[in-house]
Amino acid sequence: MTSFTRAVVIYNPNSTGDSQAIAKEFCVELRKLRPKAKVTLTETTHAGHGEELGYELTKKGKDLLLVSVSGDGGYHELVNGAMKAVDEGAAAPICAVLPGGNANDHYTFISERTLLEAIAADGLIKLDLLKVDTGKTRYAHSYAGLGLTPLVAVELNKHKLSALKEMWLSLQTFWKFKPFKIMENGKRRTFDSLILANIGVMAKHLTLDTESSPHDGKFEILRWSHNHKLRLIKQLAKSAVGKPDSPKSVEHFEFTTLAPIPMQLDGELIKLKANQKVIVTCAPGKLRTYR
Repeated sequence: MTSFTRAVVIYNPNSTGDSQAIAKEFCVELRKLRPKAKVTLTETTHAGHGEELGYELTKKGKDLLLVSVSGDGGYHELVNGAMKAVDEGAAAPICAVLPGGNANDHYTFISERTLLEAIAADGLIKLDLLKVDTGKTRYAHSYAGLGLTPLVAVELNKHKLSALKEMWLSLQTFWKFKPFKIMENGKRRTFDSLILANIGVMAKHLTLDTESSPHDGKFEILRWSHNHKLRLIKQLAKSAVGKPDSPKSVEHFEFTTLAPIPMQLDGELIKLKANQKVIVTCAPGKLRTYR
């Protein structure tokens, strides 16, 4: 049995879901399952606190399990904090997520059973991460994106709606959108959406790739070149019903911005400057987790 001697369960008391109750119940059950492990419950107190905790706990400990009771954003913070410490030489912790927010794409795609069941079965696995270098390093457990599709994802993850209503919200967001330009391989390209994906779904109902694997050493590139609005509606609809265009799998992708543009990493919004070089690579097996 793979051992961890300490587990820290982190939750946001101000989250949209009932994360506190979920976290407390999980701690009770985990203590029963692993009575020799020290299990601690910790709440975040401010924005970015999850990342700070991930870094500090990883720097100090070993044989550590970190659990984020959150959505994709909270888990994104925890993973980035932990990976920063790992890159500085700390022992890699086991990181896991329990759905406690509105956006749970990573958990939905990755999980094959409950987290407690995976721990009981010693279902430890190493998953890939996206490594995004913009002058400083950030990691994404699920996707990095520019343009329309990530914008739609942020809007959809604010709501709990049916697939039909979510498609309508996607279209509303779509009408407000403007294309963007980047330099890629020495050529100027115009896109409506550019997604670099480590998982096959986004925003609960948008399918990115039906054959995506989070541990194959590659990520998928979904390019929606600038096109007529009716063509874009068709592409959105195909993704919403689970039949997207086939993406290309790569290990490396880089581009340079031509103007300031936002980029989203698992829902985190970062602002890219004009003429900024961005390098995205796959970090194979970087994330230790349970499945």
